[in-house]
Amino acid sequence: MRGKDERIRTVLDTLRIDVSEPLLEKLRTLAIGPGGLLKDDFRREAWPLFLGVHKKCKRRIRDGVLTDHGPEAASGTWAYQVEMDVRRTLKRFPPGIDDVTRGDLQKVLVSLMCKLLKAHPERHYYQGFHDMALTVLLVMRDPENAYVVIEALMLKHLRVFMKPTMLETASLLGCILAVIERENRQLYMHLLRSNVGTTFSLPWVLTWFSHCLDDYELVVRVFDAFLSIDVSTEEEAVYYPLAVSATVILENAAKILSTECELSSQHAALSPLPQSVDWDSILEKGWRVMGNHSFQTVMKGAETYRRRADMQLDGVAWQTPGLWEAVWCVLPFQGTKFHPAEWPPIARAAFFGERLVSGKILDLPTYMMITHSSALIVSLVLPAIVAGLKASDCEVCFKVIDDFRATLSDDELKNTKVIEKKFVDYCEDKKGKENRFCYYLGGLEESATGILTEVSKPLSYSLPTEKLCEKLKKKDAQICELRFDKQIDFKTVDLKKLKVRDLRKILNDWGEDCDGCIEKAEYIKRIEALKPKYVKEEL
Repeated sequence: MRGKDERIRTVLDTLRIDVSEPLLEKLRTLAIGPGGLLKDDFRREAWPLFLGVHKKCKRRIRDGVLTDHGPEAASGTWAYQVEMDVRRTLKRFPPGIDDVTRGDLQKVLVSLMCKLLKAHPERHYYQGFHDMALTVLLVMRDPENAYVVIEALMLKHLRVFMKPTMLETASLLGCILAVIERENRQLYMHLLRSNVGTTFSLPWVLTWFSHCLDDYELVVRVFDAFLSIDVSTEEEAVYYPLAVSATVILENAAKILSTECELSSQHAALSPLPQSVDWDSILEKGWRVMGNHSFQTVMKGAETYRRRADMQLDGVAWQTPGLWEAVWCVLPFQGTKFHPAEWPPIARAAFFGERLVSGKILDLPTYMMITHSSALIVSLVLPAIVAGLKASDCEVCFKVIDDFRATLSDDELKNTKVIEKKFVDYCEDKKGKENRFCYYLGGLEESATGILTEVSKPLSYSLPTEKLCEKLKKKDAQICELRFDKQIDFKTVDLKKLKVRDLRKILNDWGEDCDGCIEKAEYIKRIEALKPKYVKEEL
């Protein structure tokens, strides 16, 4: 990687003179690419630049033996717990560090964390924060510079983990399953049925895998990638570790699917990191996941997962097997906040509401007498079930169904098997969100599951598109979560002003890649070469 070494050195030399966004973007790309930033010498300059705190760090980095900041620093509310956790960090030190140096580092680490927690009393220590802080200290070496970098992490990337409770963190972990649901439906359902949840991934996310990886070079390589992401909110700062966690599981799908679908067995299979992980590949794929699924969409999926889990528990409590599947019609309430005690009547009202609409319950007075609170909810649930779906609510489904219907002859529309075969043929050249829609329905060879009969039968008896999409939404709520991306106007856009991630997104939407591309100019050259193929010029 000699060539990359020289490129990093050149970028950093230029950044010392002019900290510009294009140069930072180039450095971010190098950090995510194979091998990351390669050396701690480079990281000492790059990490503060990524976090925007480079001006607070001293220009010259001391390489001498670190000394304690003073005994008064190791005090405060968290001092005892911090000291106990730091004592257990022996395996985290790189080979070659002698006992004396390691002892000095541990003293400095305790002092640093106690000072930071005193300076920011609104931040609460969690077990795993010491792993994060140690990694930064080992790279930065100078305690004052390490303090600046760790503080920046506390205020943004780790903010959600340092709240008084872990409730929000637990909610964010649902994003892992939300990503898996969108990438591998079969694996998602397997995990869902096992009730394994997401707690196994907690140390991955809380420590950026540093607690689970024994190789120091791998740890700092992962940190290179996570720190390089340009984020606008604290929530998005945690998305990349979540996306990478999901990617680790997706790459291990074969083993997980072959493991018994039972909680303890699945937890045992998922908890340890898989052996022989190609971290360059994992980090690249995790980055692509972020491009394919926006944080807002994934958070919505995480909320849906939480509700499904809640309703599954309701079903078990009522000794009604499978009830949680029947009450998915409560999903129109996404975004509405209910008190936990209200979930049983809400789920029950939705369940009976679904049966009422389908004609299975005809005695409305009996239905209204289920419970007072259920009857109160019915006035909200029924309109959500009965109201017709609009094209804007499920735009990809409407477009694909309308376009596909237009390709069929009258004779073909009479035969469901022919319709299904034609749909598979129709999906062959589809890209982007239309390709994802085909995947969900089972129209692609790689589709994990399929519900093509839910399309072919309604089409055979000329069911209107809005009703058909409504039926599909009830089968799989994420179908209507698909939204077309805002199209780029290639006549007016200046590709040089786009970020590398946006350029990659263009290529990804076209189903193309840019092998070996690192520099922004290389991506632009590739896009320009492909434009005649994908961008139609108006006469």
